[in-house]
Amino acid sequence: PSLGTEQRVDLSVKLAAVPGRATSFRKALLSIGGVRGTKPQWRAELLRAMLDNPVPTLIIWGEQDVVLPSAQLAAAAEALPHARTVLMPNTGHMAQAEHPEEVARLITELWDSIP
Repeated sequence: PSLGTEQRVDLSVKLAAVPGRATSFRKALLSIGGVRGTKPQWRAELLRAMLDNPVPTLIIWGEQDVVLPSAQLAAAAEALPHARTVLMPNTGHMAQAEHPEEVARLITELWDSIP
């Protein structure tokens, strides 16, 4: 089944129309790269910031992700030892769209675990 439903497209268009949203999204994308690909240092900068300011972290990875293969989860877990990692079966790159209820449950568990 396609995840690109008419309802999802309509919602995306509606969200993109919020004033300032497109500019913010563009800035976020440009902070990690451009049309020539990602900036080589962006992951190192992100990991350094996360290690310098450890907060409860949840890493959800799709077992069938072809954008970021699931073999990379081990490296993410090693780089962020304080993080909880979850490998979701039958899931690609967009776990939050493919299994929204399960992702919501995992996030709720994370929030509930914070004192």
